[in-house]
Amino acid sequence: MSRVSLDTFPFSPSQLSVLHNSGFNFAEDLERISPSDLAEELECTIEKAHDILKIYKAFSGKESKQDSSEISQQFKEVQLSHKFQSTSAWELLQHHASMPTIPTLCEELDTALGKGIPFGTITEFCGSPGTGKTQIAMQLCLAVQLPAFHCGESPEAVYIDTEGSFMPDRVEAMAKSLVSSIPECPSIEVLLSRIFVFRTHTHTTLIATIKSMTQFLQSHPNVRLVVVDSISACLRHAFTNDGQQRMRIIHDIGSSLQNIARQNNVAVVCTNQVTTKPFPSSSTASSSSSSSSPSPPSPSPLPFGTSQSGEARLVPALGDSWTQSVTHRIALKMCLDPSTQLPIRIATVLKSPVSVFSLSIPFVITEQGLRSASTMELSSIQTLSPTPHSPRSPPKTSQRISSPIGDE
Repeated sequence: MSRVSLDTFPFSPSQLSVLHNSGFNFAEDLERISPSDLAEELECTIEKAHDILKIYKAFSGKESKQDSSEISQQFKEVQLSHKFQSTSAWELLQHHASMPTIPTLCEELDTALGKGIPFGTITEFCGSPGTGKTQIAMQLCLAVQLPAFHCGESPEAVYIDTEGSFMPDRVEAMAKSLVSSIPECPSIEVLLSRIFVFRTHTHTTLIATIKSMTQFLQSHPNVRLVVVDSISACLRHAFTNDGQQRMRIIHDIGSSLQNIARQNNVAVVCTNQVTTKPFPSSSTASSSSSSSSPSPPSPSPLPFGTSQSGEARLVPALGDSWTQSVTHRIALKMCLDPSTQLPIRIATVLKSPVSVFSLSIPFVITEQGLRSASTMELSSIQTLSPTPHSPRSPPKTSQRISSPIGDE
């Protein structure tokens, strides 16, 4: 049986450093040690030792009976003290209508999301490389600061960069466009100074950054947006030999981001990569069917589409463990306008409680940032890094389509 490294647990960097320096490298090293003994070994206070063991027990699923009884007692106290109150659907509707949102600056996409990127939930943009995920993420850090959308007083943004994709020069170019076109927009220096960038390289530092985000938000109450670009970069190839551990970590990250969104009423936006998921082809299914009884219907095609072989589909990475944490999911793909041969991108709403499934919106990435394709003359668009793809007619208005995210 493989030994589980403590690096896979959501300890803070300082906790991991203390543990490793004292010879604690694997989960089994903490299995039977008491808080007082651990405090002596680590040369720290018993409170810090207790915090370390609490994280270990919660993450490894080894809470003691005493811990379980304490939770039960707390639940009973809540039942006795809490006054359960309900809210009418009309009141919730009025509250939702009055809540501000972060604009994507693409009117059709904002409408599909019910006004824009909402606060208190996780919104995901997924797609193949070059479809505009990072461009959207960087632009949202600027859009949240626009005074016209009332996202808060001097609103700020957090950008957790796991791939090294955050480009300050590109953000500056987007900011120049906003400053020149919006009279009340803050200066370029102010816009960029309100974006806090965290660079993470491994799943351990990503987990530690997310775990410490609540404390950071307490000291920076004006933060209204937290971006993770991308959520899957550090996790896709981690724990390949331990699927259960990988699922627990992904679920824990999703729960932590949900708590950050709800408890601080901030918008959490994550970009996600796509992966290939094999499906039986129609020829394989027909050849394997030897009985005369009718075969069960094949699964309906996903909006991601199928590969040319028809035996695989592009799906968002990280699986169902992560999907359950996402409230809004938008898939991005790229194609070419047949008349201008310029790239045009399609945003397809795959999951949203306020939108129609598979509602698709054409958009473009210009020097100024994300813009609606229907309100711009395609022949005059200066696009960023055109990528060769086979010609494909883009939809001129929002519509339902089922086509691949990319042509890879």
